[in-house]
Amino acid sequence: MNYKFYLLPVLAVCFLCGCISSPRVLSQGATSNLMPHIPRAPGAEKSEQAIGAQITATIPSEGMNMEQDFAIGGNLSYLYQGLLAKPLFAEITLGGFYGQGEFACQEKCHVSKLVEKSWEVIEGESMDYWSLQQRLRLGAEFGNDLIFGGLALGAQFHENFGEMEDARRDLVKLNAARGDEDFWNITFHMNYFIGFHLGRYGSVTVEDAMNYAYDLDSDEFFVHTLSLTYIHPDKYFGGVAFSENGMSIGIGKVFTF
Repeated sequence: MNYKFYLLPVLAVCFLCGCISSPRVLSQGATSNLMPHIPRAPGAEKSEQAIGAQITATIPSEGMNMEQDFAIGGNLSYLYQGLLAKPLFAEITLGGFYGQGEFACQEKCHVSKLVEKSWEVIEGESMDYWSLQQRLRLGAEFGNDLIFGGLALGAQFHENFGEMEDARRDLVKLNAARGDEDFWNITFHMNYFIGFHLGRYGSVTVEDAMNYAYDLDSDEFFVHTLSLTYIHPDKYFGGVAFSENGMSIGIGKVFTF
């Protein structure tokens, strides 16, 4: 089924009538990149460079007024630890993924008959999407041989394509939903993390990554991605992340020099 054949007449009426737009829709790439923070080795004194590679997958789950059937992708990162002073680090991450999902409105979709009708037209229709992400951040990590933690600030760029993204933008542009009107965006990024060194068993990190979501027009200023990551002493890592767009898992390897 071509959703536009059914959706556009309904949305045209919505536009002419100026109906209320309450449901929120989020581009897949607008959530934080899933590359986790890899901590410095306990007692490290010199600066260190690292290249990280990660494969990610999203299991079927519910997100912000949508349901993901699946998504798969990956990330590459370059990390410089010890920038200017020991606690500071800088990182650049590039990522991309492809997936399929469905619109499934759970949030205030009955504010008007026109909004309700426009969502009914596309709900349950499986659509594909793919997204590219680029993240730049500067941060500081503090700790000792047992515990570590830190904070990073930066920016994330994302570009989104596919039938699901086209439908999302149509909803937003014609006032049937709230969200970003463009297929690309730049957002302020912030994350903080805390973890524990487990000696010869590696380390565990809990991280809350946030992108500023001004375009959603709500009381929730940030879109959060909460993750738990285990890092092996040989710098293999794996973890799970929960975001507004569902649940994801990832595995990867970091090469230091």
